[in-house]
Amino acid sequence: MAEEKELEYNQMLTERRRRNTQAAARMRERQRMREQNLKQRRDELMTRMQQLEAELSAIRRQRQQQQAQMESEDCSAIIDKLSAELEGATQLMGKIIEEIGNLVEILKSMELP
Repeated sequence: MAEEKELEYNQMLTERRRRNTQAAARMRERQRMREQNLKQRRDELMTRMQQLEAELSAIRRQRQQQQAQMESEDCSAIIDKLSAELEGATQLMGKIIEEIGNLVEILKSMELP
């Protein structure tokens, strides 16, 4: 009887060990799959980050080009405005010189004692 119980006990221990071994193997496989999924996700995120960095760099270059173009356009607009003002001032100066000439002629024609 004692041998039967000992045999049963040993079989129960053997079965428990087998189940534990199987459970540990399943846990190791799940852990391996988790690690593999994490590595894959890391690679995907790194690739996406590189894409975003490239896009950001392109956007920065484009913005710099636009700013340079705007500055150039602003300078051109300022130059055009100043040119127009200078032309107006030149015309006004011509009129002033003409008026001064007229005043000089009037003064010459006047007989001053």
